[in-house]
This record gives sequence, structure tokens and C-alpha cells, in this order.
Amino acid sequence: DRAGRADDEQSTESSLDLDFLSDNDVPADLEELLMSLTGDPLTAKIACVVSDAVDEAAGVADRRPALRRSVMIWLMEAGLNAGICKVKWDKSGGLTPGSYEYIDVLVERDGDHEQWRYVVDVDFAGEFEIARPTKQYDRILAALPRVLVSRPEELRQIVDSVSEAAKKSMKAKGLDLPRGGRAATCRPSGSAPTGGPLLRRRLGVD
Repeated sequence: DRAGRADDEQSTESSLDLDFLSDNDVPADLEELLMSLTGDPLTAKIACVVSDAVDEAAGVADRRPALRRSVMIWLMEAGLNAGICKVKWDKSGGLTPGSYEYIDVLVERDGDHEQWRYVVDVDFAGEFEIARPTKQYDRILAALPRVLVSRPEELRQIVDSVSEAAKKSMKAKGLDLPRGGRAATCRPSGSAPTGGPLLRRRLGVD
């Protein structure tokens, strides 16, 4: 009987996985958003510096704090107003205490004195890793840039889209959703779960 129940559960899970895979591999809105990141000249300028910095710091790529600091220094040497921001949060509900770090870049656009804000995350795709992902969700993760450079409003939309996909993946695998139905993600290292609304709060893009 136990073996029969296990077979039934596996069959149900496979069916749900196939249902999820019946959609497009990468949501059209997400694909469009990711492509639009290259359309802004300032985003492209920052991304070029970040790319050079990441290539130069290949030896520390597996150590995120060192890589983050190296990228920040490169941005500053390129004449950009860059700094590392760290947000900490306490235990709340089902959320474990933790912290999140990212690079904040302020750029003054030509012709005006308004400063535009850009967010640089040196391990963006890693923020959305979940347990037992569906094949489609794996493809979505593969479409995400490892290092993200974006405006806060673009980041908000990307986070919402990927978080929704994560929620569908977890549901397809029969996993319980976090409190409130948010699609939480967790790094293998065990850092605190992150969801769309939570990540937005951490990045200050609400």
C-alpha cells in the first residue's frame, strides 16, 4: 500500500509538472523585460564596467562579498557614485533573520541634475533558487542574468514575474507555499527566504 501511494504521488507530481510545462518556457513579459535592460545607455554603461570587474575578479567569483566589493571599486574608479547597501531583518512570522547586500549606483543624466538610481546584484539568479524546481522553472532561471544591472522599477517587474513562476513551480511539485502564498526562494547556503514583496522591500523599490 505504501509503495502504491508513492507511485500515485509520483504520477500526480509528474502530471502537474507536465501541466506547468505546457505554458511557454519563459513568460513573454519577463523575456521582454530582460531584453529591455540593454536598451538604456546608462544601464549599458554600468553593465560594461560591471562585466569587466567580474572578469577581472574571476578568482573571487565564488566569494560574493569580495566580488561585490571589487565591482563597487571598479564602478567608483569609472567615475560612478557607487556604494554597497546592506539590509538586515529580524525573525518575523515564517521568515528567518538574515541580511541582503547589493550595489547601489547613482548617476546624473546628461542635461539635468536628477540622479537616477541603478541596482547591481552580483548573484541575481541565485536569489530565486528553489527546492525541486520544474523543468520550465529551470529554464526561467537559466534566462536570468547572473549579474543584474537595472532600474528599480524594472527590477520590481522582474522580481514579480519570476516569483510568480516560482510559486507555480512549487505548486506543481506539491510543495507548501510560504505564509501568504508568496513564492519564497532560498540559497543553498541557507540564507533567509526571499519572495517578490520581500525582495522589493530589501531593495527599497516598493
